Amino acid sequence: MATADLASSKALPFCKDCGTVLDLSADDDYASCNACGKSREMADFELQVTRSYSHPFAFQKPKYNTMKVGKTKGATINEKCPSCGHPEMMFRTMQLRSVDEGQTVFYDCEKCK
Repeated sequence: MATADLASSKALPFCKDCGTVLDLSADDDYASCNACGKSREMADFELQVTRSYSHPFAFQKPKYNTMKVGKTKGATINEKCPSCGHPEMMFRTMQLRSVDEGQTVFYDCEKCK
């Protein structure tokens, strides 16, 4: 009975000797430590209260401003634009697929944007 109550609660029983989480078996009246071999009676854990606290500001959203970034000018390459024939094009790369695939290259012409 004590095992079911302890197993359903949020508290974890720890070994007093080494600090390892104790193994709760539904058949035994003892909780045994897999690390050091010590065991404790399940009755030791009845009416045990566990409290946890966190800092009041631990889960606040960060207070920073996001910048709006316009289209940045990419690097240039000496490649002829297929639309207007301009001898130089801008290019930029982005990782659109998974990391094991190559980047996608985007070409833009300064003249025929």
